[in-house]
Amino acid sequence: MKKLLVLAVVAALSFWGCSENSNITEPTDSQSNQSFLKVNTDNVSELSAEAKAALKTDGMSTLSKSFFPSSVSVDVDAEEGASIRFILANSGTYSLGKLSIAGGAFAEDATVGIATVGGEAALDFTPNVQFATPAELTVGFIGVDIHAGDDVHFVYMVGDQEVEVANSGIYVGNGWVVVVKAQLGHFSRFGFTK
Repeated sequence: MKKLLVLAVVAALSFWGCSENSNITEPTDSQSNQSFLKVNTDNVSELSAEAKAALKTDGMSTLSKSFFPSSVSVDVDAEEGASIRFILANSGTYSLGKLSIAGGAFAEDATVGIATVGGEAALDFTPNVQFATPAELTVGFIGVDIHAGDDVHFVYMVGDQEVEVANSGIYVGNGWVVVVKAQLGHFSRFGFTK
């Protein structure tokens, strides 16, 4: 069931695009004393009807978790931008997402890195750049310590302070969380907190 859920989320991510403006303009260091949601694969439920609708999860097949890396790197032409789809696995959790970078969003070509943070529902993005036009991220984590009804935020950290990221919605269930169309004004460490 978990494998089907993972693949369903991945397929849905391929349908998203178009970024919106963001109020987040201050980059931060990837290191922080604040912790993100922790990994817990014991009680993962099926996606909610709302999350399925947002993710368009019908008709998926299964793949092995061992197939997925813990990080990806993609060369991005600054003029053209990019749409990066990824499935990552680390410490018993899946990270599934799509990162859209508009053409002209940053000044020069770069190798964009996306890496899981072991044991947490967070991702490190590199290089440390600030965008002229916000990048758009839709990402889900499956296998985290969370329950349906928990108050969850998608944030980046400045020291010990959370800065919430503008988004189009957060869906939460037992063991999984998805943020839709989060607006990233820069790259650093982003993740979910309660």
